[in-house]
Amino acid sequence: MAGRRDAGARPVMSAFTPRAMPDDLARLYILEATIEILKTENEILKRRLAAAETWAAQTVITKRLDTLAANRLDQPAAERARPWWRRPAG
Repeated sequence: MAGRRDAGARPVMSAFTPRAMPDDLARLYILEATIEILKTENEILKRRLAAAETWAAQTVITKRLDTLAANRLDQPAAERARPWWRRPAG
């Protein structure tokens, strides 16, 4: 019975190969280099995203300020268009 296996039992494979083949090492180096490239690209994309979010937030703030300035009710539109030295005193 020692030589027999159960129907559901699978052979256990070692996590380490007995020796690395040159092709395996080359693949490993390529994978490591690809990972480093992807990490670098990820950092670049994160910085671009942060810059785009900042730009979008500034645009929203600028539009809100422009809208508030255009909708001021304390001065008529004609008076806002004139320079301060041409406005009537008093």
